[in-house]
Parts: sequence; structure tokens; C-alpha cells
Amino acid sequence: MKRFVLISDTHNTEPPLPKGEVLIHAGDLTKNGGRKQTEAAMRWIGEQAQKFEWVVFVGGNHDFFFYHLSREMGVNAVREFVRPYGENIIYLEDELTTVAGARIYGSPAQPEFCDWAWNYRRGAEIRKVWDKIPNDLDVLISHGPPMGILDWVGNQRVGCEELRIAVERTKPRLHVFGHIHSAGGQTRKIGNTQFYNASIVDEGYKVAYNAQVVDL
Repeated sequence: MKRFVLISDTHNTEPPLPKGEVLIHAGDLTKNGGRKQTEAAMRWIGEQAQKFEWVVFVGGNHDFFFYHLSREMGVNAVREFVRPYGENIIYLEDELTTVAGARIYGSPAQPEFCDWAWNYRRGAEIRKVWDKIPNDLDVLISHGPPMGILDWVGNQRVGCEELRIAVERTKPRLHVFGHIHSAGGQTRKIGNTQFYNASIVDEGYKVAYNAQVVDL
């Protein structure tokens, strides 16, 4: 059994974390996504990589440096940027990895909102992204939530309808996401899947929620 520590939406904050073997970050490491903020966030991630056996993360809509680097030079360019911060840090962009015996799939995608990074139009466009999610997952990491699950903003639900369909199809044991700060620190179980909104900051970008911990 391994202890997984779940976080998201740190936005250049450096919250204290509990001990564990695997750290998962569901995106939005930075506040505005510039290179200096990205380097600062990765220095903190690198410090965590010295405490955990593995760190697995995806980008979020604020993480423009990773987004443009990937789009212009390919996903391996992001990995080359990340590597000096720790050989045990894994960046996922619509990809599968196996860590500590767990099958983990990660994606930075979310439904279109203004002109942020990794935006896809609702419907057929984003469905193509979620169709890549394989079955038999232990952990699914997406930046945003599925429709109807820990996705309230005011009186509106803003999660992704196509992601909800994909989760119901693939049935991961854990689904970790963030993006919606107002639902941070919350968890919900539906069927065999436990959902975690792992946002760390509130809507004012101040640390408001603790990391969540799962023994898997």
C-alpha cells in the first residue's frame, strides 16, 4: 500500500504537505503562467520530489509556459524543462504512466473558458480528448471536474459533460481534479469512483484547503 497525496491549484503558493509516497498535482502550478512563475513553482515541486518517491502532475489553464512550450516544441520539450528539478517528476499530457503499481492517466484539458491554456470546445472537440482515456485505471487526473461533481460556481455547474461520460465509461478508482476553487478540499463517491477536488487555494488565491490523502 502506498500513500497518495493529492493537490491542485497551488498558484505559486507553497502549502505544507503531509508525508506520502506519491504526490499528484492536478494543474495550475502558477498564477499567471510566465516563465519566472513556472520556474518558481518547479523549484517547489523539486523540493517535494526529494520527500516523495514520485511526483506526477498535469498542466492547468493558468500554466501558459508549459502550454506554449508543448504546442511549439512538443511534449518532450516540457519533460526536458522539468527533468532538472527531479528525475522522479512525471509530466503527463493525455498520457498513461504506472507509478508505485498504480495506473495513472493525466490530461490538462478543460472546456473552453475565455482564452486560457488547454481549452477545448464543449461537445465533439473535447470528446476526442476524453476518448483517449483507457480502461482499468487506478487514478485519473484531469485539471477540471466532470459535470455535476464538485463543480459549482455560484449557482451554476461548470464541469465537463463529456468528461463525465468518459469517467462513467472507464470507472477509475480515483479521479483527481481542481480548477473550481470553490469546491476545493471536497470529495464524493459515485459508484466505484472516489472524486477529489484537490484545489488548495480559494477564489482569492489564498491557501484555504489541506492536501487530501489516500492509501492505495
